[in-house]
Amino acid sequence: MLPGLKYISFSILLLTGLNALAQDSTVAGKPLRWNLPQCIEYAKKNNIQINSLRLGRLTSQQEYLLAKAGRLPDLSGSASQNLTHSKGGNNTGNDSEFNASGQYGLSSSVTIYNGNYINNNILQKNAQVESANLSIIQQENDITLQITQVYLTILLDKETIVADTSITNTSNAQVKLEQQRFNVGSVAKKDLIQIQAKNAADQYNLTPAINTE
Repeated sequence: MLPGLKYISFSILLLTGLNALAQDSTVAGKPLRWNLPQCIEYAKKNNIQINSLRLGRLTSQQEYLLAKAGRLPDLSGSASQNLTHSKGGNNTGNDSEFNASGQYGLSSSVTIYNGNYINNNILQKNAQVESANLSIIQQENDITLQITQVYLTILLDKETIVADTSITNTSNAQVKLEQQRFNVGSVAKKDLIQIQAKNAADQYNLTPAINTE
């Protein structure tokens, strides 16, 4: 295993929740093993850094739209209304007059030229959107590479455990057989000790392989 890869493996599993990389999960009570594309897809969807970059891209897109809106004319309006009441001049005092008056207005303006600021601002905001897209792509590529390395390492570790377990089981059987031969006096004690030493070495090799799983 590459130096530090076990730590990287643990960090990726912790940050992205990809526990299924190393073990079976269940859906509706049925065992399910995630394949590599599923792990990568899950990580791209849930990775905190990638989601933060996506939010940043949305902000850049909104700023780009606002910059483009700078070319459009603005529109403003105003309105005021006045209502007056006066009584009639006859003796009954029942006649009244109501007078209403109002002022309404609309105004619009558009910037024709402002030192080419509008065009430059649009180009700048568009460049920020493109930069945000590239950052997301780069982050997705990085996490794809990391998960692929972890996934392949775990598969290799599992194959190593299977091979070492098979060797250890064979070695255990050889020790038992050699012990029986020694008990009936068909082999010397040094032969038994050699087999036992080999068995101890096989078990020693199996232990770190299991610990890295």
